Amino acid sequence: MLFLNAFVVQAKADHGPKPSIDVKITNAPAYRYMTILQSDRTDGKENSVLKLENLDKAAVEEYIESFYYDGWKAYLLINRIDVHEKNEFDSYSFGYMVPTTFKVLLIAEDGTVIISPELSQKEFNAECEYDVAKGTLTEKRTGKLLARILYILGCLAITLVLELIVLVFFSYPLTKSNLTVFFAINIVTQLALNLFLAFVKPSWSIIGLYIGAEILIALAEGVFYAYTLRRSDGEKKPKLSFLYGICANAVSFGVGLVIYMFFRV
Repeated sequence: MLFLNAFVVQAKADHGPKPSIDVKITNAPAYRYMTILQSDRTDGKENSVLKLENLDKAAVEEYIESFYYDGWKAYLLINRIDVHEKNEFDSYSFGYMVPTTFKVLLIAEDGTVIISPELSQKEFNAECEYDVAKGTLTEKRTGKLLARILYILGCLAITLVLELIVLVFFSYPLTKSNLTVFFAINIVTQLALNLFLAFVKPSWSIIGLYIGAEILIALAEGVFYAYTLRRSDGEKKPKLSFLYGICANAVSFGVGLVIYMFFRV
């Protein structure tokens, strides 16, 4: 159950990690401001003129706040625009309720407004590059796959250790039979669930599916343990074994929640 951090989604509370978009501008003409755009499918709006005469920040913010072009408007950060002035690194970050699909808007030194193609982010924390000369907006995903797989294996290992500790706490002997049962059910259920969730796009429907699956896994493991775990004298204790399955999963879920709140891949 320690996969919760690997599969992160936006929460309404201000705790835990938030989705983000980092944009690196390359091969661009001299520019002064940038922001990102989000979809606005309101009918009947007129397109903004893609040219500014006044590049004072106040004038630029007023322009961007009312900006609309072919179904796109400025991204709003808690009901206010998020405009960045050019920095020496040409790198800019946007966080908290960022749009999944977005465009980049640049305002050049001569007042020309440049708009990138649209991009739908795949990663929770998207690292993107806008190559202005090529007219391409891409997301960098190199190394993400390996990092996610290593993280899943790490979470699986922590889950096994925690639930093994709970097994000892319930005074079950670490016999070959009990260990075989323990590792078999956990590797099958947890690895399958984690691999599935690692490669689906985060959404509320998926997190609902995840929580439901975790409950079913806890119940299934409890029933499985009830008929397979044995005490030192070889006797089965179905009720105690079922309780162990529920408690073990609750412990690993609790630790997973802490990891979700403070860490992410």
